[in-house]
Amino acid sequence: MGDDPFATINSALAGVDAGGTIHVAAGTYVENVIVTKAVTLLGPNALIDPNTGSRVAEAVLMTAVAGAYQSGSDGDQTIMDIHSGNVTVKGLTFDGNNPALTGGVLSNGIDVDASSAIWSYVGGSNIVVENNIITSFSYAALQFYNWDNGGAASSGNAIRNNKLDNMMPPSWGIGILLYNNFYAEVTGNVLTRTRTGIQTGNYYQANTGRGAQHLEQRDPDEPAGHLLQFDVCRLFDVHRCEQYHHGGPGL
Repeated sequence: MGDDPFATINSALAGVDAGGTIHVAAGTYVENVIVTKAVTLLGPNALIDPNTGSRVAEAVLMTAVAGAYQSGSDGDQTIMDIHSGNVTVKGLTFDGNNPALTGGVLSNGIDVDASSAIWSYVGGSNIVVENNIITSFSYAALQFYNWDNGGAASSGNAIRNNKLDNMMPPSWGIGILLYNNFYAEVTGNVLTRTRTGIQTGNYYQANTGRGAQHLEQRDPDEPAGHLLQFDVCRLFDVHRCEQYHHGGPGL
């Protein structure tokens, strides 16, 4: 990883200065990553949209600890926990199925061992998640919830050009969850086999960044549920949202 090689992403994070960049080489990383500083994480496919481009060998992240949340269960694990603003994550693959772990929940016949690929509860601004492949999670694959900061608004965030698949456990199963005044541009993502594509809620603070937030998706194919689910939706500009369900487009 970078000029100073490290065996794990967590060790690279410990060694990099705030504002630095970590280049994650192709391979499999079984660890639960905690990001506590402003940093850029670039996988081998940082510049390649998985929905339109041809990718090179992937850097695949898997959970080391089983915890696939479902209603009534105690387990709850994420592969990456972001505790800072000004964090960029590009060109990685997040796989919720670690073959070395058993006893998770089934989603389309796959044993799912983690609740989320990435979550953040600190209320950070300028978080960018782009050009990633994200597959097989039990609760919400991408989960941004301004909790630790008391619900203060955050802005400048972007979730762009990611490929999300297989969030269809017995309950829950959300592609992108945005809550408590986490303002973001959500564009160019493709969601398949996902119970709920994008869910937002509890927006009661003014956006401190740019104007109306923008949600746009490219032809999600059979999410088998709702593409968009809003609690409070008046703060969002919803543009070109489609899903294909039971043979036809709908919302």
